[in-house]
Amino acid sequence: MPLSPVLPAPPVPGGADLLTAHGLPEHAPVEQLQALTRVAAALCGTRTAVVNLLDESFQHQVGEVGFTGGSTDVSDSMCALALDRPDLRHVPDAALEPAFAGNPWVDGRTARVRFYASAPIVLAGGGVIGSLCVFAEEPGRLVPARLEALADLARQAAVLIEQAQQARESAGQAALFRLVAEGSADVLSRHAPDGTVRYVSPSLRNVLGHEPVTGGRVEDLLRIEPDDLADVQDAARRVLTGGRSASVLFRAGHADRSVRWLEARLAPIRDEHGRVLELHSAARDVTERVRAAQDLAQAAEQAAGLVETCADALVSVDEDDVVVDWNPAAAETFGWSREEAVGRDLSELIVPAELRPQHRAGVARLRAGGEARILGQQVQVTGQRRDGSRLPLELTLWRSRGRDGWRYNAFLRDVTDRVAAEAALTEARDQALASTRAKTAFLAAASHEIRTPLNGVLGTLELLELERLTARQAEYVAVARRSGEALLRLLNDVLDLSKAETTVVDLASEDFSPTAVARDVTAAMTPVAARKGLSVVLDAPADQLLVGDPGRLRQVLMNLVGNAVKFTAQGQVAVSVGLTAAGAGLVRLRISVRDTGAGMCAEELAGLFQPFSQGAQGQRYGGTGLGLALSQQLVELMGGRVDVQSAPGSGSVFVVEVDLPRARTVPVPAAGAEPADPAPAPVDAAPPGGRRPPRVLIADDSEVNLMVAAALLGSAGAEVVTVEDGDEAVAAVQREHFDLVLLDNQMPRMSGVEAAAAIRALPGPAGATRLVALTASTGEDQRAAFAAAGVEGFLTKPVRLADFRRLLAETTPGEAPARSR
Repeated sequence: MPLSPVLPAPPVPGGADLLTAHGLPEHAPVEQLQALTRVAAALCGTRTAVVNLLDESFQHQVGEVGFTGGSTDVSDSMCALALDRPDLRHVPDAALEPAFAGNPWVDGRTARVRFYASAPIVLAGGGVIGSLCVFAEEPGRLVPARLEALADLARQAAVLIEQAQQARESAGQAALFRLVAEGSADVLSRHAPDGTVRYVSPSLRNVLGHEPVTGGRVEDLLRIEPDDLADVQDAARRVLTGGRSASVLFRAGHADRSVRWLEARLAPIRDEHGRVLELHSAARDVTERVRAAQDLAQAAEQAAGLVETCADALVSVDEDDVVVDWNPAAAETFGWSREEAVGRDLSELIVPAELRPQHRAGVARLRAGGEARILGQQVQVTGQRRDGSRLPLELTLWRSRGRDGWRYNAFLRDVTDRVAAEAALTEARDQALASTRAKTAFLAAASHEIRTPLNGVLGTLELLELERLTARQAEYVAVARRSGEALLRLLNDVLDLSKAETTVVDLASEDFSPTAVARDVTAAMTPVAARKGLSVVLDAPADQLLVGDPGRLRQVLMNLVGNAVKFTAQGQVAVSVGLTAAGAGLVRLRISVRDTGAGMCAEELAGLFQPFSQGAQGQRYGGTGLGLALSQQLVELMGGRVDVQSAPGSGSVFVVEVDLPRARTVPVPAAGAEPADPAPAPVDAAPPGGRRPPRVLIADDSEVNLMVAAALLGSAGAEVVTVEDGDEAVAAVQREHFDLVLLDNQMPRMSGVEAAAAIRALPGPAGATRLVALTASTGEDQRAAFAAAGVEGFLTKPVRLADFRRLLAETTPGEAPARSR
């Protein structure tokens, strides 16, 4: 069988970082190392052997035989001395060796070691992590051949450790495309992190005789034996917490009441941020293989019959790599009959020509008494069929002692389908991520292009409202303004829904009162309801502060209460807030919105939370159908859920439940979030007391935006100067004093971000001018770029008169210093 190359000569020890990188000592392959130390003790004629792993502070003893190991101070380590001094790796009598004088392992404080021998454990990358040691309480000596054999065992220890690490780090990309699943003999399934089955392939009928149903628990679907359930749950837990794939062997109940052995490989499916969304499982019926292994261990005479029924190719060779056994599956896999294969060199049958030298070198090392690092491991190799075609194989190799010497046996499984499925899954995932990125980029660009003209529309309408209009003209302007605001809300909903679906919404984490949020929402909706003859009532406890995102919660409640008012013809809308303990310092927030509307049938409820989906009532009243879909996405991002109960003629009840941490601060009575839509306080066109009006510079390449912003700011009492590019803005700030500079970003010669950085680099007071971004972009990346350039605020188009008034109220006009011209 193919062997790995010989490890290089040992350099200096690697220390704690190298141990940690290989999961040592916590994840050392103890059982395999203990088997190896037993061989070392028998080889050297001692009762005691151990693998010592060294870092800068401790010597960790693992896989020990003949005594109870643990961790000891590295300053007392004979192993550490021997790694520094090769002459101390074979000490016939440690009591006579000056280097070991006063060592507790020699003088009796820990042990009375006389004979000591060790070999360094060197990883493939050259790092030394410790040594394989044998010792005894009587003096002794090893011949050179046994010292070399001890070194071979140390190399095998390195192999075992590295293979254990590789097994932990292998990230399984499980494949669950329906096309692949339909044709696979394995049971392919997809589970939620809590074990709920989301998909199972039809092959379940063939493997276990059950119908492939979803929605239940995986242990119930597969009828996992109770004694094996803990192993399955532990494997799933390791995948969820460690983010790495894992395999587990367990018994499952067949519909005919028999028990089948299944081997399942679990792999995490992550989102673009690396969070585990689901577990994919590929479970294979390995009953025959397991029974074959059990029967082989019990009685060698039963092996021939089991080999004939094994589903995998089973090949056995002697010490010269000559085939001595070849089962029917091997004949089917490789195209050589048993009669043709037995007696021939294995490498000529199934090893590709370019790999044969490496394979034969490995056979020679085994014949010389060396060890194969793949013994007892499951690895993937490349094989060759009779017709010269290649195939990926899963190889499991072990050896057994017979009357004629060692026999090397291998299970070889054709994993072509699995490799193709994993490649298909990876490609599909990459395509899905690319599609998501493209959609997000498109929506961001579309938002920018829509907000820019919308800024002109809403701003111009707001300017018209400041004029002396007839009643009919005022009504027309109000209708146009409400239509523009509806378009803006729709645009915001589309963007929020896209972000929520791709889990890129950043949730705030701040102290807030859910009662105050509910109070603000009901207060904002009460006038709307009153125009329809409805009442809005609130039942909420006293203010209690929780930690969460009040803005997103308000957005959800505005959608739910707004829908309730919209679809209710008479009666009332009742909002109820409840707080109960949820354990672990959490509080369960439960908000219900009940209406006396027409209610919904089961068909309408089924598509209620789908984007752009509307029932008969929704089509009658209009709207996009985005609000509920967005609300559900936002609540789920908070870790909660939205439920609904409704029936025709009985109204509807929407319930939001989410567990949130309790705030550490104490609420101020009657405190709460700001009103949902506060009316701006009027600002005189001229500052009071003869104070100089604030001077504002606006930089925007849109003539419409400049006109609207200048007019709105002028009506709010500002003295406005406009420029059409970033370089003109920098020049203007150099020439004259401004109290405030508003910067668009996308300008032809110099962007707003570049202009902000250039202004901040100006000497003197000019470099300290207050800068605020005024842009149609809503992306966090642009906010971050402006902030890095020294911008102090951010206004998103369309900007309202109230926004400009608040901004001017925060801007104190200063004395205009002299500017160099």
